[in-house]
Amino acid sequence: MDTVSTAAELRALLGEYRTAQYRGLVRASDAAKQDARKRAAGLSADIAKASAAYGKLVSTPQERKLFAEFTAAWAKSKASYESVNEMIDGTARRRAGHVPGRDLHPAHRDHRHRHRPDQGSRP
Repeated sequence: MDTVSTAAELRALLGEYRTAQYRGLVRASDAAKQDARKRAAGLSADIAKASAAYGKLVSTPQERKLFAEFTAAWAKSKASYESVNEMIDGTARRRAGHVPGRDLHPAHRDHRHRHRPDQGSRP
């Protein structure tokens, strides 16, 4: 029965995680988005804990196979959510007037304007 209850817990946590991620995308205020992201981060830790607990209960080859598939799918989904957040954050920075490289130290910015052999005679 431990496997059934742990699997149910994982299923519930995954649903909550997905909801928190979506809330982080669609909420109007930055504070609400940040709260949703914090919630998603906490849920991600809970999912890792429940997944580890479930992994200890796996006993048959079929269960191991299914658990490995779940683990791979979860890692892929989590990476996808994180890449969407990074994309959204980048768009928000550009809308706010952030110019890539502006926050670099002047010594680091200057190297971009120096002559490079593949650019002909441009400085």
